[in-house]
This record gives sequence, structure tokens and C-alpha cells, in this order.
Amino acid sequence: MQAAFALPTDLFGQRSLPIPAFRALRMVDVLRAKRARVHMVEWLRWPTDLSAQEARDGVTLERLMRPVPPGGALARVQFLRDLTRDVAWALEQAKPEGIVVQDGELLTAAAQAAGRLRVPLFYDSQEHWPGMVREEHPLEALAYDLLERRAARRITHVYTVSEPIAARFRRIGVPVSLVFNSRDTADILPHVVPREEAKRALGLPEDSFVLGFSGSITPDSGLEQAVEALRDLPPEARLVVIGGPQEELARIGGLAEQRGVRDRTLLLPGRSPAESVRVGCAFDVGLLALAGRGLNYAYRAPYKLFEYMGLGLPFIVSDYPEMRRVAVEDARCAMSVPPGDAPALADAARKLREAPGLREELAANARAAFASRYSGERQKETLRASHPFWR
Repeated sequence: MQAAFALPTDLFGQRSLPIPAFRALRMVDVLRAKRARVHMVEWLRWPTDLSAQEARDGVTLERLMRPVPPGGALARVQFLRDLTRDVAWALEQAKPEGIVVQDGELLTAAAQAAGRLRVPLFYDSQEHWPGMVREEHPLEALAYDLLERRAARRITHVYTVSEPIAARFRRIGVPVSLVFNSRDTADILPHVVPREEAKRALGLPEDSFVLGFSGSITPDSGLEQAVEALRDLPPEARLVVIGGPQEELARIGGLAEQRGVRDRTLLLPGRSPAESVRVGCAFDVGLLALAGRGLNYAYRAPYKLFEYMGLGLPFIVSDYPEMRRVAVEDARCAMSVPPGDAPALADAARKLREAPGLREELAANARAAFASRYSGERQKETLRASHPFWR
């Protein structure tokens, strides 16, 4: 069997972090387990030294290096039209028996290729795509909403991360399965170390109280509020951030310097998946207190939500509907705070610091929920059950 993917990043190393695109890699693993050949058409919009073609770990990688040109909506429309043509052609040349696409920008290309080849199309929609685009380009968001609706007649099955996004696709007549952004337990547990050992490895006092963040950093990641909250916490409180890009780490470091807490802030560049687990083991509490607004935040279920859960961490989340439903109401492993509210974040951290019994309860709930419902192994089961393509 031959399968083809259209992916808006590199499968084995993302733009900001030297880690795989775990969600796509899980799908690839399911197909490789049934001895399928996989052809990956990747769109890379940033400068890179990666080769245009490569075979790695049983996957053929075809990379289209296309930076988005400067200019307004007209320039972006022209660029997207050319990109759609080239991605569709590359998918067709692979002659797959099924196509998987991530990202709304590549959906039209994948739908065209699937229609001409008469093969099933699987859309992995990790976000409310029009909602995300609307944050910066409201008119373009309307166009993407229309494109998703037009592509619906070609889509065999949608995989997404939250019930509100799933409901949107059901309303336009497409079968949907919830597949969460989580790694396999087997990829996490071998790298887990005791918290005291993890803190020593980072040069942190064993009695420190560590608030930790892991992943891609943006202005909406809530780290400005975390720095502000750190000022109101006892001296043994620390903030540890592991991620990137480097310029965002530098920005957070400069803010910590201004606020007088730089000596209590440890900023680490992104590391391998195994090393990220070992760093995460030093956290007493994970941070997912995002500060963004809009549908894409209200409906999202980010990778970090499940990474912290897999590590058995209590954590603090922003009070968005879907994150609250998963982490607070279902898994019962987190406390929620209003988005962008530094005093509320400080209060939640203080409560968790002063209640080790509560932290242990939330941690136990996290481990149990991950094992029973949210691990990567459970998500693979969902994929296989959804369509014969995956079995």
C-alpha cells in the first residue's frame, strides 16, 4: 500500500524546536505497522539546510521550500494558488491509495489530488483553521471557511482535537473522530527520572518549587504573566522554560531581568524528545496558562496538555472551554485561571505549593487519565477504528 501526506512542516524537525511533528508521526507509525509505503510532501516556509528529497526511516520526504512572499492579500492568493498546484502535482506523482493532509492551506491541493486519483482523503484538522486565520486576516478567514466547505465533498474522514471543531465538520456532513495531540506512553516512560534528580541536573535546589513550560513560545504563551506571577511567589519558586524559538527565549529573559526575577528563571533551548521529558520531570507544576483570544484558543487542545498529563504533572490551564473540559472536568488534573491573568496565576501556583496533597492527587489523576483515554496508544486505536485505510 502507498500513502501520501501533505504536511506544513518537516516530519522529523519543526521550525522552532528540534522535535518531530508528533501527530503526523503517529499516523505514519500506524501505516508503517501495516507495511505501507509513505510519501511525505512537505511545505517548508522558512530557511533550511534540509535537502529537497530524502528517504528516512522508511519515509520518502519531498520538500517544497517556499517562503510566503511579502505583500497583501492579493500576493498571498497568488502564492497559495501556485503552492496548491505544485503540492497537488507532487501528491499525484506518488500514486497513493489514500491521502492525508494537515493544515487548511494545503487542503485544496490534497482534495484536488484525491479527486483526480479517486482515492480517500483524510483531513487532520488540529485547529479551528478559519478561527486561527481570523485573528490576523478576517477576510481570508471567510475564504478558508468556504474552501473547507467546498473540500468537504472530497473528505472521507476528519480527525480533530476537540468536540466543538468536530461538531462544525459534522454539520457539513463529514465523519469525524477525536484524536488528541499526545505521545505514546512508551516514548515517555523510559526517560522519566525522579524529580530530585531532574532538579539537580538543572542546577536547581531540591526544595525549589518549579513552575515549568515546555514547547513552542509565542506572545500568547502566557510566559509574560508567568514572569509577573513569579514576582509574587516565595523566593524558592522558580520558572523553567524549555522551548523556542531563541528570540522568544531572549525576550522572556529580558522581561525577567526587568522584573527582578532573572536569577529565578531558567531558560533552555528546545532539546530532543527524550531530554525534554527529563527536563519536564523537574517541574512541580506545568504551565499552560495561555493568553490568546478567539475561537482557535477557545476550542484548542494543545500538545502540552497531554505532555504534562503523560508526565504525571499537576498543571495550570487557561479557562478556555475545551482545555477546561479535558484537564479540569474530565481528567481532574489541573486548575484553571482566566487567560492572561497574572494575579490569578500566582494565586493558583501558591495554592498548589501550599498543598502537596492536592498536587499528588492531581498528578495521580493525570497519570490515570493519560493511560486510559489520552495516551498516543489510545489515539492509534481511534485511528484504526475509523477507516480500513489505517488497519
